[in-house]
Amino acid sequence: MHTWRTVLPSSQATIMRSRFLSVVFATNVAVLGYVLEASESEVRHIATELSASPTLDGKVLGDAVWESVSPISNFVQLRPDNGSPATRQTEVLIGFTDTALHIAFVCYEDDIDNIVVSPDGGKSDSVAVVLDTFGNGRTGFMFSTNPIGAVWDGAISGGDVGWNWSTTWEVKSLRTPFGWSAEMNIPFRSLRYGRGEIQSWRANFARVTRINNEVSYWSYVPPQFSMYRLTLAGHIESIRVPPIPRNLLLTPYVRTGGVQSDLEHDERESDTGFDIKYSLTPSLTLDATYNTDFAQVESDQLRVNLGRYGLYFPETRPFFLENLSLFTVGVPWQTQLFHSRRIGIAPDGKRLRIDGGIRLTGKIDQQTNLGFLHIRAGSTDRVASNDYTVLRVSKDLANRSSLGFLGTNRQDNSSSGQTIGLNAAFGIGNLTDVFAFVAKTESDAYSSDQYAFNVYARHSSPTWKYDMWVHEVGAGFNPEVGFVSHSNMRSMGGTIHYTHKIEDFAGLKEWNQYYTINVTRNLDGYLENGLLHLELWPVWDNGADAWTAIEFQREGVRHPFNIIGTTILPGDYDTKRFILAGSLPSTNRFRGQLFLSKGGFFHGNILNASVSLSYQKDEALNLVSEYSHRRIKFPSESGDSTADIGRIGFAYSLSAKSGFHLMLQHNRIDKIWAANARYSWNRTANSGLYVVYTYYNDKSNVDGQKHQEVVLKYSHTFALIK
Repeated sequence: MHTWRTVLPSSQATIMRSRFLSVVFATNVAVLGYVLEASESEVRHIATELSASPTLDGKVLGDAVWESVSPISNFVQLRPDNGSPATRQTEVLIGFTDTALHIAFVCYEDDIDNIVVSPDGGKSDSVAVVLDTFGNGRTGFMFSTNPIGAVWDGAISGGDVGWNWSTTWEVKSLRTPFGWSAEMNIPFRSLRYGRGEIQSWRANFARVTRINNEVSYWSYVPPQFSMYRLTLAGHIESIRVPPIPRNLLLTPYVRTGGVQSDLEHDERESDTGFDIKYSLTPSLTLDATYNTDFAQVESDQLRVNLGRYGLYFPETRPFFLENLSLFTVGVPWQTQLFHSRRIGIAPDGKRLRIDGGIRLTGKIDQQTNLGFLHIRAGSTDRVASNDYTVLRVSKDLANRSSLGFLGTNRQDNSSSGQTIGLNAAFGIGNLTDVFAFVAKTESDAYSSDQYAFNVYARHSSPTWKYDMWVHEVGAGFNPEVGFVSHSNMRSMGGTIHYTHKIEDFAGLKEWNQYYTINVTRNLDGYLENGLLHLELWPVWDNGADAWTAIEFQREGVRHPFNIIGTTILPGDYDTKRFILAGSLPSTNRFRGQLFLSKGGFFHGNILNASVSLSYQKDEALNLVSEYSHRRIKFPSESGDSTADIGRIGFAYSLSAKSGFHLMLQHNRIDKIWAANARYSWNRTANSGLYVVYTYYNDKSNVDGQKHQEVVLKYSHTFALIK
C-alpha cells in the first residue's frame, strides 16, 4: 500500500493545525444548527397506581395487586429476525406506589427445559428495562435480572451503558410451569428525575432467550442499534412521583489479614475506612471516601507488549468505576483526558495508599451534567503524595447531541500538571453521529506541542456503516491524570461495514464485509504505520461465527526499540498477515473461540494463536480457560522467541449474591505466576463480606519478586436518613 503526502515546514504545519481546528469548530456549530430531530417511538403505556405494594416473591400471576394492571406485550425482535414478532410471549406490568416503581415480567416458554440460566448475564435468559427519567434521550438507567434473580444495573450515557453504576433496588424471580416470572421493586429514592408530580418517562423492555439467541423489545429498535438508544424508547405516562428525599448512606469497612511482599509500598495488614453517599439535591449526589480500600478487586490480566506504544489497562476499582462514563472524554484505549488508574497506582504499576477524597456527580438541571472529583494518594519513600482534581461539565442537547468541558490537575509538593479539554457530540438525523474533542496540557515535563484533538464521524444503517476519523496528538501532550498510548502523531482513516441479511441458507443469519484503512504519521510527515484491513465475517442464527481477513501493513521505524529481547532497527517494513477466527454457538453450554494469524512482523514473522473455552454446567458453575501463543522468528536471531500466556478461571455461585471465584495466570516470557481467589457475599453492590487470596511471583530476574496476601474484609451500608 502506497500513500503520498506533502510535508509542510513546522511553522506552516502549526498554522494548518490551527486552521483545521477552527474549521472543525465552525463546522460542528453549523451542523448543530441543522440537527434533525430523530423520530421517536409512538409506543405509549399508562402506568397504574397500585392499591398496595405487590408481595415481592416473583409470583406475578395470581397476585391480586397485579390483576388490575393492563400488561404490555407484543414484543418485536431485534435479532435474529429484526422487526418480526417475538417467538415467545412476554408480558410486562407497570405500577407505582407512593414510594416505588414496580415492574413485573411474565416470560412464557413452551418447554421449561429450554430456559438457559447462568450467573453471567451475557450467557443467560434475562429481562431488562431502561428508563430515561429526564426525557433527554441521552441519559438513563438500566435494570436487569434472570430466572434465578441475579441483579445487574447500569447508567446509560450517550448510547452506552456503564455497568459499574449501582443503586438500591430489589428483585425476585420464580420458575413456573409456563416459564418464569420476575418482580422488580425500584424505590423512587434510588432514581433521579425532574420536577413535577405527574411525569412521563421514556422506557423500553427487553427479553433474551438463549436457546434460539433471540433478543426482543417492546419498542422497535432497528438492527444497527440497541435499547440503549433512548430516543427509540417508548413512553410510560402518568407516573406519580414523590419529591426525592436526601438520602444519607454510610458504608464503613474493616479489614484484616496477612501480607508477605517484595512489591507493595504499603503493606496494611489491618485497617478501617468508610464511604459516604449523600443526596445534595434530588439529582446531585456527593460521595466521600476515607482510607479507601480495594481488597475485593480482581487482579489485572497479564499481558505482553509486542509493540512500540503503551498498553491500556482498564479501571477495576469500584469507587472510580461508579459514574465513570460522565468523566470519559477522548479516544478509547488510545488518548483519554482522564484515566482514573493514574490515581493511587505508581508509574511502575504498584499500588499506593489512597487517603481519601470526594466526588460530586449528577445533574444541575434536566440538561446540565456535573462531575467533580478530588482525591489524595498517599506518599511512600519513593513516591510523593499527590492531589488529583477533575472537573466535568456537559450540556445535553437535542437529538443525541451535547457539549462539554473537562479539566484535570495533579499536584505534589514540587510539580504539577493540568489538562483542559472541550468535547462535542452531534446527532444528525437518525443515522449519523459526529464526535470531537480538543485538549491542551500544561506539564513540567514538556514546553511545546501540548495539544490533542480528534474528530470521529459514524453513519449507521441496517446495511451500511461508515466510520471516519482524524486523531492528532502533539509530542508534548501529557495528561497527567489521563492516558496517552502514542504521542507526536496524526492518524487518519475510515471503515466501511456492509451487512447482507440471509434467509434460509445453512442457518446463516448475515454476511458481513469490513474494509478499513488507517494511516499514522509523525507530525513532520514520516509514515509510521499504514494499514489496509479486508475482512469477511459470516454469522449464524445460533450465534456461531467465523471470520477471515488479510492485512497489508507498512511500519516505519526511526528509533530502535526492543521486543522480547530483540532490537528492531530503523527502517521501513512492508508486511502482510492472514487471519482466521471463529466461535462456537452461543446457545451451547460448551463455548469456545479460536484466533489464528500468521504473517510478517517487522523484519521477521509471527504466528499468533489463541483459544478460549468455557463450560456452563448449570446456573452455579462456570469454567473458563484461555491460552495465547505467539511465536516470533527474526532471521538474524538464533531460534524463535515465544510469548505465551495461560489463564484458567473458575466461578461457583452459591446464590445470586454469593459465590467463589478463582483465576490462575501464567506469563511464560516474563516468568510470572499469578493467582487470585475470592469469596464474596454481597449485601448490596459494593458492600458485604469478602475473603481474598492474592499470589504473584515474578522470576524474571535472579532475586525474583513475590507477593502473597490474605484479606478478610467486611463492609455494611447504613441508611442514616431515609
